Amino acid sequence: MIKLIISNKPAALIDFRDLDISLDFDIQKIQKDQIKILTNNQDSLFGNSIRYFIEGSLLTKKDLTFIIENEIHILGTITKNTYSSSSELIYDNDIEVITVDDISTETTPWSLVQSIFEKSQKFNANDLIYFSSNENNFRFLMNLLEKDYLRLLMLEIETPENLSKLMEEKVDFRYEVAKRRLGTFDEERAAKFVQLMWKIDNINSREFDPENSKRALISLTYL
Repeated sequence: MIKLIISNKPAALIDFRDLDISLDFDIQKIQKDQIKILTNNQDSLFGNSIRYFIEGSLLTKKDLTFIIENEIHILGTITKNTYSSSSELIYDNDIEVITVDDISTETTPWSLVQSIFEKSQKFNANDLIYFSSNENNFRFLMNLLEKDYLRLLMLEIETPENLSKLMEEKVDFRYEVAKRRLGTFDEERAAKFVQLMWKIDNINSREFDPENSKRALISLTYL
């Protein structure tokens, strides 16, 4: 479990409580440089209900990656810039994020991508409108979906190492996410997904229509 506040300065524990964030567990305050020490004591870490609050420091994308990979339960603060650069990592790992300081976060595609590939995630209406009302935004999302789907399918026949070379990218959390999603795609769903993606591309190749694009994205979430 990871809960994050987006703020320009490190949040205090009272900020979490003021925002009505559920804190029904024991909390231990630690400094950021103590995170790595926690991984040396896995038994005690997972054997109790303690969550660790990072006091006086902002977490970076590198910190988040380490925390996720080692399954450490953390409360902490990230900046808007870190949120933007880590948004895919955050959404794919179901991290709870709350914004304070009136910082308006930019709309990212990762929540919508997750709702399309994973049945457990419902789409956000604002994200849907954002990525269907503008052709550039819609094309960006469709290209992202096609690449994620290609990675998912190719992992059936290629190792992550070989595939990463073909796709000119690093083997990272995206490959773990693709493996997880692969288990939800039987032959019928895989075929329907390709057919619908082709149909969407064919329709919008003539003339972009926001309403049709919105319907198309909703259809993908129901596959």
